[in-house]
Amino acid sequence: MIVLVPVSRFRVAYELARGRPYSRLERRVLEAIAHGGASLRTLRTTFRVHERLLVESVVTLVTAGWVAVAGGTEATFVLTVEGSDAVGTGSDPVSVVVSPAKPHILVLERVTGQLARNAEARTYQRDDLSDVWESAVVLTSRVLRNALDEAEVQKLLPRGTGEWVRWVGPITLASKNRHFLPVDVDLEAGQARGLPRAWHGPLLPHVLDAARRRSTCDEQAAVGGGEPNDPQTGRVAVAGQRPGARRRGRFTSVADVTTPWRPPDTFVPLHREDVLVGTKAHDRALAAALGSAARNLLLASPGLDPDRLVAFLNAASGAVERGVRVDVLPGATPPGFDQAAVTDAVNRAGYEAAGNQGRILMRTGTHPTGSGASLLLYDDSSGSLIAVVGDHDWLGPPVEATSVSVRIAAPSVVGDLARAAASLWTSGQGVATGAADRWRHLASAAEERAAIEEARAGLSDAATAVELVLDDEHAALGARTEGVALVGRFVDRSDRKEGSTRGLSLRLSGPGAEIVIAARAERG
Repeated sequence: MIVLVPVSRFRVAYELARGRPYSRLERRVLEAIAHGGASLRTLRTTFRVHERLLVESVVTLVTAGWVAVAGGTEATFVLTVEGSDAVGTGSDPVSVVVSPAKPHILVLERVTGQLARNAEARTYQRDDLSDVWESAVVLTSRVLRNALDEAEVQKLLPRGTGEWVRWVGPITLASKNRHFLPVDVDLEAGQARGLPRAWHGPLLPHVLDAARRRSTCDEQAAVGGGEPNDPQTGRVAVAGQRPGARRRGRFTSVADVTTPWRPPDTFVPLHREDVLVGTKAHDRALAAALGSAARNLLLASPGLDPDRLVAFLNAASGAVERGVRVDVLPGATPPGFDQAAVTDAVNRAGYEAAGNQGRILMRTGTHPTGSGASLLLYDDSSGSLIAVVGDHDWLGPPVEATSVSVRIAAPSVVGDLARAAASLWTSGQGVATGAADRWRHLASAAEERAAIEEARAGLSDAATAVELVLDDEHAALGARTEGVALVGRFVDRSDRKEGSTRGLSLRLSGPGAEIVIAARAERG
């Protein structure tokens, strides 16, 4: 039996960056130029290597803006201000090239909200399915949203070795109510062919249930001599479909997905002190973040209690006075204290801390984000991002349950979290904002740093594998697996109009997962 899953296709434009750390030769050439009077002739005498290698090194340094060419009878090289700073600090740059990637098509299934690459989901237009349309079961669309954000799509975008996603967008809806994914169902075996592997957990029960109901309906119709008809299978209205229009379709059979794609594992060091358990540990982490944040701090809280909001705003006044941008993004607000009241409290606290400048530095969205995400994210004096992710309700009403979070500073993870922060800002504002762009730029800087670190150092045998899980991806996690820990929080909105789960978690496996599991066991 063929079951048709309604899908939408999205076109994602994005930019890729690639780069490498400077070689030891380039570092030595930079130091030689710092001593003055360097030319190709003197560099060749000093290093005794082929001139081509020296030319490449100098060109790389000039492109980075660290070296300039001085005139004269013989071209000599001098350091720029940035080059002098680099020599003085001993920092190593990276040679980065940014280029637009070929726009990629992603597929969103409209039943549980799962995403996949186009190559994993062989979809067809309605006219292509004319040969099987009358006999097939068409699932009802439950997910009604028509937009994706960069946090959802970033892990699915193709990239090569040594490349990272520099920028995502725009993401445009390419089709709605026009494409379907055919699934071949074997009810006796309880199996379905044609589903992307990542969709099996959340979607397979819906597919099998619809097929069983249709089979039962067909059997009853055969006994009673009537027409098989089951409205619960969800015949959908297809845009542009002409009643009675018939033409031979292009669909022949369901293709099996034999090579599922999944993003490469990200490994990070995670130690016992990085696992926060209980309110006091989270309070200390928040105080440390407010005291050490250099330029940016974002606090996303699942809920909000007016008294705890005021307490946080008072505690954040010192950071605002230092010029730190503090973003406050509640997922939901209580009755009698809506988002307008949150905005008034934030504006008032910012003004009291730094006058009119404080209203710019301390901000919130015009709407709650609707997300269960619990995220503390800030940068330190070196420009590195630090994140705390878990189930702690930072601004919500106190609860008896002991919360657990993990603190992570690995650029490969915090870059993804910064892009998730940008998406939370968009959710809380309803439109693109400068604050969202700020976190997108921080995400790109973190991803560049991650690429540099990956090129310079190997992985530790004790590293913990980390996967970011966003929104509807939580439905695909299935049962808990031994040795795997999920740290985060989400709210299930599948029974509402938007039909989506909203939240953010980290899926850990390896030594870090064992630490989290042990910490949860200790708390009881």
